[in-house]
Amino acid sequence: MTSPSSPSIDRKRILFLAQLEFIERREVLHLLGPPGTGESHLAVTLGLEAVEAGRSVYFSTLAELASSLARAERDGQLRERIRYYARVALLIIDEIGYLPLQAGGANLFFQLINAHYERGAMILACNHGFGEAMRGRTSPRPSCCRLRRSNGGAVGRRGPSLPPW
Repeated sequence: MTSPSSPSIDRKRILFLAQLEFIERREVLHLLGPPGTGESHLAVTLGLEAVEAGRSVYFSTLAELASSLARAERDGQLRERIRYYARVALLIIDEIGYLPLQAGGANLFFQLINAHYERGAMILACNHGFGEAMRGRTSPRPSCCRLRRSNGGAVGRRGPSLPPW
């Protein structure tokens, strides 16, 4: 992430995030950048650091998460599933904006964000700017509004794709 091929990622910021203080403060961290520039890699790395530090972590793509929530809703288990996801110290949601959500997925996403907000930290990885990712994707606009008010930070990356490691 901090190699010469990734000049737009600030090494000091990455090292600061690796201290995991954002988890203690229950902040939302937005990882934004074009496809292939390391958002998912950084999210996974921070998640592994958190596990090694004894924190509970759940990682999922937005599409998988929305599908799981929709299944739970059909089975009458939505409240329990949301509680399950909301109790982790760090919830990592990857590939936001990569695939369109199923019908009702945006509402389910909002319910999860609402349940986890200020109870735990989140990392949201997106291969676009966050507003652009949600535009035209069965938009979870209320979720975006809540997340924009978060007190976390954003890490953006520009430039060529990184090699797959």
